Amino acid sequence: MLLYIGDVKLTCGARSLTTPGAIVLDVARSELVVEHTPTPAFGYSLAISASICDAIPVSGSPLEPPDTSSSIPDFAQSELINHIVHGSAAAVRLFESYVFGDLTSHMLGDRKTAEGSGSQLSFELLGWHVTVAAVLSGDTRFHVVRATSEDPSDADQLRSALFLLFTLVAGREITVGPCLGRDGSGVVRWVAWGVPRNTTKRNNVRWCPSHLVPKVLPLLAPGLGNAMADPTAALVLQRAIQAVPFASGSEVLDVRVPIICSSIELLAWTVLIRDGWATESSLDTMSAAAMMRLLARWAGIPTEIPDSMSALRGRVNSLGQRGWEAPEVLFNVRNRLVHPPKRFESPEWPTRAELLETWQLSTWFLELILLRLSDYSGPYWSRLRLGRSGFDTELVPWAQGQAADEGPS
Repeated sequence: MLLYIGDVKLTCGARSLTTPGAIVLDVARSELVVEHTPTPAFGYSLAISASICDAIPVSGSPLEPPDTSSSIPDFAQSELINHIVHGSAAAVRLFESYVFGDLTSHMLGDRKTAEGSGSQLSFELLGWHVTVAAVLSGDTRFHVVRATSEDPSDADQLRSALFLLFTLVAGREITVGPCLGRDGSGVVRWVAWGVPRNTTKRNNVRWCPSHLVPKVLPLLAPGLGNAMADPTAALVLQRAIQAVPFASGSEVLDVRVPIICSSIELLAWTVLIRDGWATESSLDTMSAAAMMRLLARWAGIPTEIPDSMSALRGRVNSLGQRGWEAPEVLFNVRNRLVHPPKRFESPEWPTRAELLETWQLSTWFLELILLRLSDYSGPYWSRLRLGRSGFDTELVPWAQGQAADEGPS
């Protein structure tokens, strides 16, 4: 994908060079490349330097994307680069981007036609009106994102929010690809080009099955945007949402469980301070399990260990802690994984069955907290009832009580 043709400023260590060039994104290989004219002296500097080569369009160069029919001149020399952000993100009123990765063919009900798909979905996010349209080009599926704002807004903040939204819904990283922002006159004022981060592996276990995506996105996006209004909360949400695809990844449970539990602890710290349930000083003396219990009370999530989780129930009994529930046993397992045993002769490390149930229960809790923070009250697929069809969904716990109070419609 050709992103730019024109003068490029290359920087490597203390050396810099302005040269004609092109910036190209190779989606299949996840590479962002700058092609430029051969410059032996600068090339030698690159070869011996440990610094990363940076490249940006020369200030004042038009950022309008090249025509699709444009070919890349034979510049003969190329360098790999990681990321380019250029221009003023604050002056944008029209945002455009591509989304690569598996939002699934069911997301917009797209179908392969000679003209592509006319299906699209709209929602509000951070004050932007966002439209996502599915496109089929040959055998390649991607989505085109367009967002408009009545007033000049921060396009880089929207780009980050879209990545988090799509990642949370898909249960794995979904790349928000090449982005550009136009001002009120339609002139491109800002661009963001980077290496795609999406993974090709589809997670079969996810809270949002494919058929729910069109319903979930418009319900979830506004609340997620509101939750990101506070700068600290936005950083915490970013870390916690990025743990969701990791939770369903291929890493060993001994690694996944501590990351999931740490994300829950971080979310608890944020919510309890933000909403006045605790002070920073009081949290210094509070255990992670106690913080999680308060967070569950805030969110309306039950803390009982499910009857089906016999391994965790057995662990509670073996430790003689009959009053323990999910918060206490989850962090007990986490602590046994990350801290040395108290007794050399009896390490008390969790069994494989206990680890599996801890992973299942903690991931369920992490996903629900993120949904609660986003004021989402719709249907979801519960990890607590594995083995069911993806169509066997239910309302999130805090909405079930509301539905019961309202009675039949």
